[in-house]
Amino acid sequence: MKEQHHSFEALKQKSESGQEYWSARDLAPILEYRDWRNFGKVIRKAMQACEASDHAVSDHFVEATKMVPLGSGSQRELAANLFRATQAEEKLRRDNIQNKGHANQTHFDVGQKVRQTIEDLGGTKPEDLPTPDKSIKQLETATKKLGKKDKQESKE
Repeated sequence: MKEQHHSFEALKQKSESGQEYWSARDLAPILEYRDWRNFGKVIRKAMQACEASDHAVSDHFVEATKMVPLGSGSQRELAANLFRATQAEEKLRRDNIQNKGHANQTHFDVGQKVRQTIEDLGGTKPEDLPTPDKSIKQLETATKKLGKKDKQESKE
């Protein structure tokens, strides 16, 4: 279980304000979604489940965009959902919690509620996700090598 937690933690990012989050686009491959569109459907279902359990979707998810390079040298905006790891940030602000102990407890309580909701819906909690054989970096490197090899073979 520690290895699964480690691979999930390796994808964690932090916003400028210190907010921890995971990019849905980074999570998709380790959850074995090859097509982003299919994973996008899962994110939308998670948002619906969040709303159905009387939680503010904006406390848990935020729309984001990412600029990606195109072959022509230009860039295109790519929509992506970011999953907020610390959904408690908005709750802390809303409830005006400023004491560190109360903030930690709120963060813990929200995390427990999220895990319970995932379990109730029959989903897989992050710590129970399978650990991939290779890291994202290793897969990216292998893909680049294959691309270079294909280019070399096509030139010959």
